[in-house]
Amino acid sequence: MLSADRNLDNILNYIDSNFCCEIDTAKLAEMSGYSYDHFRKIFAKKYNVGVNEYILQKRIELADRLLRSGNGKEYLIKEIAARCGFSSVAQFCTKYREVIGSTPNEARTRYLDGLKNLEKIELFDIFEDEKILGPGRKSMAY
Repeated sequence: MLSADRNLDNILNYIDSNFCCEIDTAKLAEMSGYSYDHFRKIFAKKYNVGVNEYILQKRIELADRLLRSGNGKEYLIKEIAARCGFSSVAQFCTKYREVIGSTPNEARTRYLDGLKNLEKIELFDIFEDEKILGPGRKSMAY
């Protein structure tokens, strides 16, 4: 059982390192030494998620980070789709919406709106500190 667990852990490490590429579940099963059906069953049992769902989770997690990088404007949606291993922008947007509940553009807009609100709050806090404590003095409360 220990070698079977280690074997699955090696497959998981392989997925973690290559999820941005096309990954064939049948190839993973072959790499593990199990039949296709048995591999899928034991993977899901050990990790509480199916192989394809795990790969999708990894891709969506990376996409979400890329949507927020560089103040949310560093990458185009098509670049994110390609970098995360999706076969097309349409597939990326569909899968992202299924998992997150909004389109990538909607998620990016919410993120950018949140940044704007944080900036407003920080400016308000600075203004309030100067108004209450005097110019150049800041509150120690966080």
